[in-house]
Amino acid sequence: HTIIEVQVYELPSIQCNACCRFGHTKDKYRSKQRCFRCGQQHSGDNCSISEEEAQCVLCSGNHFATDKRCLEHSRQKDIKHVMSRESISYYEASKRFPSIQKPSYADVARS
Repeated sequence: HTIIEVQVYELPSIQCNACCRFGHTKDKYRSKQRCFRCGQQHSGDNCSISEEEAQCVLCSGNHFATDKRCLEHSRQKDIKHVMSRESISYYEASKRFPSIQKPSYADVARS
């Protein structure tokens, strides 16, 4: 008998380079283009916003939307991990990880 070690395939989290959302690529996106640096509707390649001035369109953090430290990036990675380990759908796995709540204008004005 031969013993072969098998590892569970970990689904990757895919982020669109056009709109910064997860789950599809630039070729399949249907939304308006969003800059990964500032969140405005233009290409991030032509944006002059520095990393220190950046505001993430996904979580409102002070980083680019492509930053691996982004809370939404971590959430998506956790969802894919659960999907892989438990063989469940994205919908089922995402219910375990609450959406990242961006602060409202009122919250920002109060602080």
